Amino acid sequence: GNEYAESAPRNHQSFVELTHYKLRVLQASVLASKNALPGASFVALKAHVKNAIQSHEQRKYTAALQSIRQFLKEAEQGKYRPVAGGNPSGDHIMRGSNIEFMYSEKLIPFAP
Repeated sequence: GNEYAESAPRNHQSFVELTHYKLRVLQASVLASKNALPGASFVALKAHVKNAIQSHEQRKYTAALQSIRQFLKEAEQGKYRPVAGGNPSGDHIMRGSNIEFMYSEKLIPFAP
């Protein structure tokens, strides 16, 4: 319900909060995928998301975006094992790509 012209700061804050939520969901997805990944890939993905969250919470959105791009590179090159009833690779890439879009198109260009 925020009209952009009347409440640009509230709109921006809404995107900040939404992106933070999406980062936490991505973090949960990575933790849930432990059995589908080799140890090194799991540790790397976990670290990239953690770094993105920390940067985001410090309002360092460009740094958070870089962590997400590193996450996506790792996820795209990852050697995921098949998981019954799930697709961790697809989930990680879909969520990471959406967060990349949020930073590139919704947060960084309009940061105060």
